[in-house]
Amino acid sequence: MNIKRLEYAEDGSPIDPTCTCMVCSRYTRAYLRHLFVAREPVGATLNSIHNLAFYLDTMARVRTDLMRDGSSMCVSMESVPLE
Repeated sequence: MNIKRLEYAEDGSPIDPTCTCMVCSRYTRAYLRHLFVAREPVGATLNSIHNLAFYLDTMARVRTDLMRDGSSMCVSMESVPLE
């Protein structure tokens, strides 16, 4: 997702509706777009917080799959959004 795109200028939804991080629960795509367009440093910080939460959730799913299936070939990535 390129948050700087004009289509997000009035988008009131979170970056990822399925994410439970504090960024997605508090800030809209429009606000985050404003921060990036205005070159506010807090925009990069919020983006990093969201990205770290995404990777931590992904790795938790990988660990769960590995423990359940016992094979690295059975890792489920079906809930990873690819935009």
